[in-house]
Amino acid sequence: ITRGERTPTGTHAFDELCQALDIEHRLTKPRRPQTNGMVERFNGRISEVLATHRFDSREALEATIHRYVWLYNHHIPQKALGHVPPIEAMKRWYAEKPELFIKVPRNRPGPDSYCLSPSALIVACTAGRCAIFSTKRAKAGNCPRSICTKAVQRAHT
Repeated sequence: ITRGERTPTGTHAFDELCQALDIEHRLTKPRRPQTNGMVERFNGRISEVLATHRFDSREALEATIHRYVWLYNHHIPQKALGHVPPIEAMKRWYAEKPELFIKVPRNRPGPDSYCLSPSALIVACTAGRCAIFSTKRAKAGNCPRSICTKAVQRAHT
């Protein structure tokens, strides 16, 4: 423990669960968000979305957050993870130490094998760059790879 760090008390339900599962629970220094950079950046990105968009319903907000979490986990490389997205890091860890996992990461190894149906796509374009967000998953082979291209074309019409 470095100077100024907090320690878990062991009296909270989360601490008890960590102890039961033999997981080391560490806390960051008070008022030092830099020590928890990945989480702080993720929360900052969510805050940016919330500050710049209006949502018609709770469901629309929830869908947007779920799409962002999916995008973050599958497509945004993280420096702390060796410049790969979290899902890729998880697949690598599973390949190296499968005994650490309770569940097997789906569709490993390689890219995820699900495909998107046209009704499940939301395309967001900014400054000529497009991102495709999914609201649903479909089995691979149910749709051609050109769906993503068609979705981007529809967004520009």
